[in-house]
Amino acid sequence: MIRVKTHTFIFSSLFFILGCTKFDVQKALAMPKKLIAPACSTVFSGGGLDGPGDSANTIAVNDPAVPFRRAVHVTLTTAKQFSYNAIHSCTTLADIKKNDVILATYWVRNANAAPATSVLRIEMDLQNNSDYEPDFISNTPTDVAVWKKYTIAFRARSDGLVGTKSFQFRFGLAAQSFEFGGISLINYGPISNPLPAALSRQFSFYYPGRGDPAVAWRVAALANIENTRKANVTIAVTKTDGTPTPQARVSVRQLTSTFNWMTASQPSDIVGGPQATPDITALDRQRYRAAIKTNFNGASMQNELKWTDWELDQKTPLKALAWFRANNLRTRGHNLYWPSLANTYQLPLDIQNPATPVATVHKRSLDHINHINSGNTGEGEVAQLQGQIPEWDVINEPYGNTYLQGLIAVPPFVQQAPGVLGNSIIVDWYKLVHATDPGALLYLNDAGIFDNLDPVHRDYVLAYANYIKAGGAQLDGIGFESHFGLSGPIFSDMDQSLALFDPLVNHYGVTEFDSTTLDETLQADILGDYATYVFGSPKFSTFQIWGFWDGNQDDRNGPLYRRDWSLKPAGAAWQQLTQKTWRTNVSGTTNNSGQYSTRAFLGRYQITLKACGKTTLFTRDVTSATTLTLPSGC
Repeated sequence: MIRVKTHTFIFSSLFFILGCTKFDVQKALAMPKKLIAPACSTVFSGGGLDGPGDSANTIAVNDPAVPFRRAVHVTLTTAKQFSYNAIHSCTTLADIKKNDVILATYWVRNANAAPATSVLRIEMDLQNNSDYEPDFISNTPTDVAVWKKYTIAFRARSDGLVGTKSFQFRFGLAAQSFEFGGISLINYGPISNPLPAALSRQFSFYYPGRGDPAVAWRVAALANIENTRKANVTIAVTKTDGTPTPQARVSVRQLTSTFNWMTASQPSDIVGGPQATPDITALDRQRYRAAIKTNFNGASMQNELKWTDWELDQKTPLKALAWFRANNLRTRGHNLYWPSLANTYQLPLDIQNPATPVATVHKRSLDHINHINSGNTGEGEVAQLQGQIPEWDVINEPYGNTYLQGLIAVPPFVQQAPGVLGNSIIVDWYKLVHATDPGALLYLNDAGIFDNLDPVHRDYVLAYANYIKAGGAQLDGIGFESHFGLSGPIFSDMDQSLALFDPLVNHYGVTEFDSTTLDETLQADILGDYATYVFGSPKFSTFQIWGFWDGNQDDRNGPLYRRDWSLKPAGAAWQQLTQKTWRTNVSGTTNNSGQYSTRAFLGRYQITLKACGKTTLFTRDVTSATTLTLPSGC
């Protein structure tokens, strides 16, 4: 069963594999349907420009590089709480069917006084007017004063009659000036994957540094990788009498990295269980298990360690943990509390029931951590798994999921709310998890920081981390979810966020990366660039993909493999970086002092030594600069 976590931005990229064998692709390409009026590009239609100095005006465009001559200039002088508090909106002109492929094009120019240091913070979406559910959300992360073209494809998530959906520019999250024009939304109908070249060659997406080897964030990341992810290693080869062995042949091959290159898995597709993907075959399961072992040195579970799932089925996660251990895969725990009523699976049903006494809810929330019966059974998840989970996401998305612990006050936008158990319960949870398993690192996991930065959201997580620590609880790390959907990364935003969190914690992790764009080249660029940035940030120890295969990833668009197990460009980029570029595999000969020196990525190594007609294998860990003394047997 595929479970979609509730993020406003993850909905942007849901799509489904179609079996439209009779659909005429060429006819669809030749007879597309226009979905919005030309005036959407030239006349502002929306709201939120209610402050002194706010404005929206039609302007002339004389740039020969763009295909339009009129556009709209917008200035917002004061940031608002939500992106949709300031919008430009246009309703649709034609019907839309679920799974229709829509090609969206829009041009944007950064008109801020200093574009390079003020990336535009605009969200584009097509959404239902009734329930506001989006068919897609993307950003326009331009940091230059020239016009940039964005052309992306997405699949409609729902049917919509004429006028029942709206295309929007949502720009309330920052004080900013920008211009937009050349907007079009074209519906090509239910074209199946892969999309034809006639569409894919139109794709265009800019984010700062894409394709630029000299951009500052990339140069800094590569320098940090060299300085912090590698160490000087000297192999000293000695004879039985302790004297050096010159001219010994030494081969150094890295087996695995100290860095956690992980995937969030579907355990029922690995070991069997109630949440198995409905259309998965025995061959798929075999390939799924093999792909995990080939591409990753760690794996976690998307759902099975969550409170409700744990109480319903402990057999599957325990079998999955045993499989992880048997295959030398590291793991992490996701998550202990996801306290919302938004989805029935986020909390046990009795906890969701408002008739349940508060005292019972309080006790149940603590028992979930440490209550076990004889034989190490019971609902106490941390107690039962003590020593098996090196790090826990104690709470997941506390800014948007507040039923139990409420909200702390973070002026000017977030007002205090007690929740069912009061704000301080979060401190009690962290303290009890630490007391139950002192060796585990404790994380706070949330979104809206690295993926489409929401400053209000980020500042709340920052304040919440301070609140937990001020209460005397242990907080070791921050998990940055990183659901990019159809959006691009903004590395300057990430730098600013890390500077704020650095004084609080010593550990970071990318916990739920996905990029679900239908543009496979863009998907590969985002994964490669983001992995480079993260590996080049010293406090990060984990990069975890939120499902890697189209067959069972939440959005049916995993970054590594298509449904038929063919490797995507992003999969090739992942394998190149994690298995070749960022691994050490060298060989040489010892000098007259019996030494061979190299610079090596941190991790476990197999060292092959050939001397005096003998070949000897050694396994050694490199965690810092070191000299490894090995006997030659001579």
